[in-house]
Amino acid sequence: MKKIGSMRIVIVVGLLLWMVWMPLVAGAVSYEQGADLAIDKTSYVPGESIRVQFSASGNWARDAWIGIIPSNIPHGSEPVNDQHDITYQYIEKRTNGVMVFKAPGLGQWDFRMHDTDGNGREVAYVSFTVGTSAPSSADANLVLEKMVFSPGETIRLNFTASGNWARDAWIGIIPSTVPHGSEPVNDQHDITYQYIEKRANGVMEFKAPGPGQWDFRMHDTDGNGREVAYVSFTVGTSAPSSADANLVLEKMVFSPGETIRLNFTASGNWARDAWIGIIPSTVPHGSEPVNDQHDITYQYIEKRTTGVMVFTAPGPGQWDFRMNDADGNGREVGYVSFTVQ
Repeated sequence: MKKIGSMRIVIVVGLLLWMVWMPLVAGAVSYEQGADLAIDKTSYVPGESIRVQFSASGNWARDAWIGIIPSNIPHGSEPVNDQHDITYQYIEKRTNGVMVFKAPGLGQWDFRMHDTDGNGREVAYVSFTVGTSAPSSADANLVLEKMVFSPGETIRLNFTASGNWARDAWIGIIPSTVPHGSEPVNDQHDITYQYIEKRANGVMEFKAPGPGQWDFRMHDTDGNGREVAYVSFTVGTSAPSSADANLVLEKMVFSPGETIRLNFTASGNWARDAWIGIIPSTVPHGSEPVNDQHDITYQYIEKRTTGVMVFTAPGPGQWDFRMNDADGNGREVGYVSFTVQ
């Protein structure tokens, strides 16, 4: 009986540990075995406590650290992250544990893990959003199948809502530059909307607006209500026709330093210095001069109408190949996005 009782104790303890661990969301990207980050959810309100579960290597320096960095900062470089972190904590040779942070202001943020505080490497990250209210997955959630669209493209938005909200609770498209939180303010700036009508979940279809940074924002009523959730997306340049501007990748996810083969179709009427370059996905679409300021590498098309270009994948992050019809105040005429992790 004593042996069986001991086994029961072990099982109970194991179940308790499982219950503690399982609520955490394992949404991290890891570049090194043994490095991992997990958070309990992906949306918070300013000042809310965030529990970060981590696994780390005991071989890292004592000043290995985890910090909060804006999501638009390029991934990979510890010194760059060190310039932009708003708070951090040292790992101090622990191989696992929990850190508690306070959520920063509104926006898109990452927890990023580094193997040392002196010219080290980013080894893992997990992203989260700070909004105006902390929607639980049970009553407020918005999910997109992708984050970049072309003008006029159909967008399928999956939503979860509360049946306790008013029948005129609504979801609309609002420019990302509009301050969050106030339903009346969002109501002044929406370009399109649909009512939720007491549905607890479902799918709405919208047409993508013009190029820019946009949000889907959810509200609990149409009369002086609250913004209860949002998700951001990008609309790039208009979809190029396959006849004169097209970019095709064999896959969409690469490792740093990996060879990327890019198939392209172009117009023979473009300037000889028409070009294709790698630009961070966060850079607004449309302007060749803007792309030219932010590209990390490029190749000229040189009047070819089809071909293959070979590039080397940059550091971790979200990137675009963008095609431009000239190198002198030209236009972005096509793009394709990819991830490096």
